[in-house]
Amino acid sequence: MKYLYVTGGDGAGLWPLSTSVRPKQFLKLFENDVGELESSVQNLWKQLMQLQLEQDVVFVADWHHSELLKKDCGENIKIVKEPLYKSTFAAVCLAALYLKEVELCQEDEWIAILPDDFIMDEDFFQAIQKLPENMMYHDAQLGLLGFKPTSPNPQSSYIDISLYDTNGPVFPIHQLIEKPSTDSAKELIARGALWSSGAYVLQLNTVLQVLRSYSLPLHYEQFVAQYETLDTAIGFESVVLDCVEQSIVYEHDGDWQHIGGW
Repeated sequence: MKYLYVTGGDGAGLWPLSTSVRPKQFLKLFENDVGELESSVQNLWKQLMQLQLEQDVVFVADWHHSELLKKDCGENIKIVKEPLYKSTFAAVCLAALYLKEVELCQEDEWIAILPDDFIMDEDFFQAIQKLPENMMYHDAQLGLLGFKPTSPNPQSSYIDISLYDTNGPVFPIHQLIEKPSTDSAKELIARGALWSSGAYVLQLNTVLQVLRSYSLPLHYEQFVAQYETLDTAIGFESVVLDCVEQSIVYEHDGDWQHIGGW
């Protein structure tokens, strides 16, 4: 499995502390074991190294955020550089084509697209690693990781599982609702909806399927050449949900924090 982190953002999450120049994941907010402050990206990289996953990790970032990544994580990390900051749709597709043509990954390679502004426990990664087995069992092309909501937060994305009567922790997905009103969020929670962690798993060939459905290039250099014309508002998570026949969510009950929600 490859672990893909799309890094960047407009800095709105913890504004005015965070900005587009230095988004929240690069802010020195956490005290380490020796009393020094570090960013969530530094904390994440240490965790990945402890789990011996660093060789399978790829970051996607524009030039400026690439420099911040190197400063926090070291010069040897793998970075796919965006020609300019776009949407998660553009970034994930760019990275998938990089994996296919530069790292020579097979089309059945599993890819985990993960948030870099979450603080999570080791169980989070174990849950991610279990998703392919659950996806194959349910014949699903997309797997998400969800959490039970603690409040009707209108800034969160919600995974609606209300059409299905199962005991979990794996549920088929009815729909994804991004940033609903507080009243709508309350209704979703009452129906058993989960918060989306922003973490999802699929195979490389599913990304290629999405590219074909949008008549976009299947080769890395050609995709880079068209990058400037791509829509900046498209989120990959919602796009791929529309393109696949079956999707599931795994309800994770481990510890986590989203620093954008502070």
